[in-house]
Amino acid sequence: MSVVDLCLFKKSRNQFEAVEKEAIFFCDKYMKDDVPRDSFINFLLNYAREKKAILHYFSLPMNDENLFAFTFPKKGRIFTCINNQIPLCKQNFALAHEAYHIYCYLEGNENAKLITSTIDRRVYDNDADDEELKANAFAGMVMIPKKKLEAQINLFNMDEDEFYSPEEICTLMDFFGMPFKSIVLRLFECNKINEKQANDLLEKKPLVEEYIKLTGIGQKWQNSTENLKRFSDLQTKFKTIQEHDWFTEEREKEERKFIENIVKTK
Repeated sequence: MSVVDLCLFKKSRNQFEAVEKEAIFFCDKYMKDDVPRDSFINFLLNYAREKKAILHYFSLPMNDENLFAFTFPKKGRIFTCINNQIPLCKQNFALAHEAYHIYCYLEGNENAKLITSTIDRRVYDNDADDEELKANAFAGMVMIPKKKLEAQINLFNMDEDEFYSPEEICTLMDFFGMPFKSIVLRLFECNKINEKQANDLLEKKPLVEEYIKLTGIGQKWQNSTENLKRFSDLQTKFKTIQEHDWFTEEREKEERKFIENIVKTK
């Protein structure tokens, strides 16, 4: 089965529409008219602050191209870690996916009592349970808002012949900073293409990749960011506590080990 067959939009329209309402609410309240390709983490952090939650965001290499991201709670805090060895467009998708789990957790969704979540290639391909499919759908909705998608389509007269070329898909990938697969699924979800057209487009991924290499359009979203590590503020706070000698020796060893395990630095 293809990712189209497995997506929430096809499997359960009612669940899809329920997630869409949550995504629209999140976008309207926290993102306004912004396209979040470069700044979604800022919207997510602002949302967490409003909910009086402490969210730590890490971007670091995980040496596993099949692992995209994971989120877990510990000691009253939420930790989200993104694998920055994967392409930036997939990092964007993974962060928005994790945002759904965080949103459900902070909104008191009964299905999110345990926030621990992992997104890997299997989940990315929609081979997952309903909660993960909801998170995938949410990611597409907040990163590729329907109104913004329609505006770009109209701007470039993309739907004049009801056919989307690899070049047009690349243009949308570049504008939204999202993966090829996400763009195709959003076109399907927004009724811009039918199921057959979606599956046909997915088979043209090699043509899209070749076009990106030839033109450079959307290339920056295909690059990793492993040289741009982000460790939240844990190390800074740890250093401050050390300087003031606020730790017992035993507590310092415990916290140092915890931080080292997360950021892989000593």
